[in-house]
Amino acid sequence: MKKYVTVCALMALPACFGVGNGVDLTPTRPVEDVTSQAQASLDGLRAANLASLQFDSRVGLIVQNHANDMFNRNYLSIFEAGSDVGGGVERDLGDDLNDAGLPWDEIVQMVAQGDLAVSEVMTGFATTGSAAGSQGSNQVDLANALASEDYELFGLGKAGTGADVRWALLLVDPQ
Repeated sequence: MKKYVTVCALMALPACFGVGNGVDLTPTRPVEDVTSQAQASLDGLRAANLASLQFDSRVGLIVQNHANDMFNRNYLSIFEAGSDVGGGVERDLGDDLNDAGLPWDEIVQMVAQGDLAVSEVMTGFATTGSAAGSQGSNQVDLANALASEDYELFGLGKAGTGADVRWALLLVDPQ
């Protein structure tokens, strides 16, 4: 049974591959220094007895595309804007993982907005489940996810400049 852990917080998640509302953004790779800073922050926050989370290029592409979409269309949500797939259900990053062919059991999705350093974004999620410029709540925050050996992969996307920066984080428990 797949479980969603959703956090509308400091980071932005629903990736956009040109599905849902027809928006087709050119996929871009996450900026390498953002990815390496995220890895360092996650390693510092992860329980000492657990292996490091690993950056996955498919997950990174999904969150970067979602951050780009949120920035370009000026919204903040784990859901892809205007992506009603029927019955009031909107696409989220789990749908994008499925489209990318990456099977998963659980995911943690987080979104944020603001002029923040990577370490501030990660610490905000880990300590409060959210941070300045974020919204929403979740059942399991980043700190609890980082204490679980189930989560193995991550991606972090960042788009924009200054106060208009949109962030997307995705942690994945792969099958």
